[in-house]
Amino acid sequence: MNKKAVFGVLSAFAVISMLFGVAAAQSTNVATGSLSIQGLTVSPTPVAAGDNITISFNLFNSYSQSLSDISLWVSAQNPIINVSPAYSTYISGIGTGQYGGVVANRFTYELHIPSTLPAGDYEIDVIANYQTTEGVSTGISAQSVMPIYIYVYGKPQVSLNVYPTGKIVPGEDFTAALTAVNSGTDLARNVTVQLLNSTYFKPDGADVFSFGILGSGSSASSTATIFTDQNVTGGLNYVDARVSYTTNEGAYVSNIVQVPLNVLQNTAKFIVTNVSGKVQAGATYAPVTFTVQNTGNEEATDVEFSLQTIYPVTPVNPDVFLASIGPGQSANLTFYVQGNSNGNTGEYPVTLYAQWNQPNGATNQQFSGSANYYVAVEGKVGLFTAANDDYFIIAAVVIVALIAMRVAIAKARKKAINSRAKK
Repeated sequence: MNKKAVFGVLSAFAVISMLFGVAAAQSTNVATGSLSIQGLTVSPTPVAAGDNITISFNLFNSYSQSLSDISLWVSAQNPIINVSPAYSTYISGIGTGQYGGVVANRFTYELHIPSTLPAGDYEIDVIANYQTTEGVSTGISAQSVMPIYIYVYGKPQVSLNVYPTGKIVPGEDFTAALTAVNSGTDLARNVTVQLLNSTYFKPDGADVFSFGILGSGSSASSTATIFTDQNVTGGLNYVDARVSYTTNEGAYVSNIVQVPLNVLQNTAKFIVTNVSGKVQAGATYAPVTFTVQNTGNEEATDVEFSLQTIYPVTPVNPDVFLASIGPGQSANLTFYVQGNSNGNTGEYPVTLYAQWNQPNGATNQQFSGSANYYVAVEGKVGLFTAANDDYFIIAAVVIVALIAMRVAIAKARKKAINSRAKK
């Protein structure tokens, strides 16, 4: 056979092989994609993060043959995977056209949309595997993947922070920055904050503030003037406000929130830095001077100091009055005390109590505090006090001298008597 003949046979064989291959490929895929979804409903709509939704649909067989041994299930390559029923559905057969005929058989699934799901388009696939025939007797396996596209609106979450920009003084206004923060997964429209009357705070002037549109993760600020009640106390307090906005799918949200506000109220504070003066045991009017310092950040006025002691020290005048003492200033307070005559030498604790007013306090509000220190006592040693040691030594010398004199006198008298007796 010549080369042309061989080439012609090979070419013919290649063409036949190619056609056969195409036919074989068609025979294995001819029923693929035969099923499709019709009459799809999604409820509720629009779909928002955090919702439970229901999808319902019919199946339509566009293939020329019936389908058998159908296995149907739902799948998703995203967080929307919590579906019910979660198992596959078995269908023995579906004829050509709409499944169920005129009265269609519907398939229903329930899905939960995670509340943290960002806004966007999401695909849910309804997948069916089945058997069918090609022609009269050829059996083939095929699959239909039927996508359902759902747009999910995110869930905005707007919160409010209040940051004082000045000192909070009872009975006065302070300036605060109001910051609205959207920590949700979608934008919030028409964000509005209304300051309400609170236990210790109320708006002074404008009470409604508009922040417009806040995207996910964004914030905006405005400035407000807030009046502080005279009876506000230091520590954690709350500012009441109404936060309102519209979600991207049109839902209106309005919440009353309590925003924590830590009130660092200015106040005076006293410490004892020094004590001078010693108390002698048995003393009836000994002066003891305390040096006190205002280490706080507010002036104290009409300050009354009271001294409390323990044995062997007793105050004679327990109270000292001070008109005022500013932050960082010191003052000397002199108290007169008496020392018990049986007291021993040592350092004895005393407590200095203080009660005062402050310019930033309420009209009848009084502040108080205390400080501890020690007072030195010089007690007795035997019959003499430790302070009289010198006198004790002198007295001892005198006593010894007197004894010596008495002994000498006694000897002289005895000698004189003896002399007279000899005569």
